Amino acid sequence: MLRFLFALIMVAGTALGSGCARYAIDTPAAMVELNESAYSNYEYRATTPDGVVLGVRIERMREGSGNTPVGELEFWSESTQLRLRTLGGYALLDESEVVSANGVDGVQLRFGRDQDDSPYAYWVTLFVTAKFIHIIEAGGRRDLFEASQEDIESAIRSYQAKK
Repeated sequence: MLRFLFALIMVAGTALGSGCARYAIDTPAAMVELNESAYSNYEYRATTPDGVVLGVRIERMREGSGNTPVGELEFWSESTQLRLRTLGGYALLDESEVVSANGVDGVQLRFGRDQDDSPYAYWVTLFVTAKFIHIIEAGGRRDLFEASQEDIESAIRSYQAKK
């Protein structure tokens, strides 16, 4: 009887845990997932041994002051571009439409920037649902990033933006 009860608790816990996740992503084999603290803005982060990183942030949109305002994908794409160009010194190199693994339309913005005499790549992929902005970030020194690019693209294709 104790085994049955323990098994039931484990199944219920797994079902509850997976149902609460606001996203799903496959961590590339060449990366390790980092444990994010409760104080981090990231829901998920992974890294290669040489420092190429992949991260997920999710912002809940709400009406009212002090909250992330409700906006469509086009608004958040333009806002992200403007902020990174004017405040971060990034150049937009490419923009393309993407679709999450579960069918949510999105946009991928690919930026570049020189820092300490080295070129860096920084990608931002946005998926906007009725309640959430899903932000997938990937970046690193360009030569190292390009070596990991297939893994990063695969992870982004695996992303499921829960609504």
